[in-house]
Amino acid sequence: RESNAALLNDSTATEDTVSIDSSTEMKPEERGNPVTHCFRNITKPVLLTMSLIFMKRIALESIVGSTSVVTKNRYGWSIKNVGTLHFVNGMIVIPISIISGWLSQFYKDRYLALCLMCVTLSGMLCLIDMTDFVSRETDTYNEGHPLAVGPTRYIAGSLVAFSGIEACESFVASLMSKLVPSSL
Repeated sequence: RESNAALLNDSTATEDTVSIDSSTEMKPEERGNPVTHCFRNITKPVLLTMSLIFMKRIALESIVGSTSVVTKNRYGWSIKNVGTLHFVNGMIVIPISIISGWLSQFYKDRYLALCLMCVTLSGMLCLIDMTDFVSRETDTYNEGHPLAVGPTRYIAGSLVAFSGIEACESFVASLMSKLVPSSL
């Protein structure tokens, strides 16, 4: 009991100081603004991981948000068709997550995140219609051209990109939890 009391007395801070961890104590005037404290403690790996999270959100929103507009205008899909595509995307997430969890036992998070980012990039590249950059006066969005994105290529690209993004999310979050300094 005496040792517990001594530990308690050693670990408590006075009103004039704030203890961040057991080795450093800061006075309130030294702490400064919480935003500047946060930016001071962000390392390059943390910044890179945060940018990966941001890019993942952009890619996910561009796929999900544009599906209804693109498929309605290009392919004449109804809401039911778009809903079916989103349903299939949602159903693929669970098996992909199980497979990525199994793979994480054998490979490092950074390698899996890199591989899944490449998978996502390939899916996103499938969705880009290069024939739109060439001016042709047709109402069919370059239908029949070998480089045009048809419904099959759009579905495949959407499924590959969406599943790559969702599988990569757990690895990026795992990397972030390992990189964030304890002072934040």
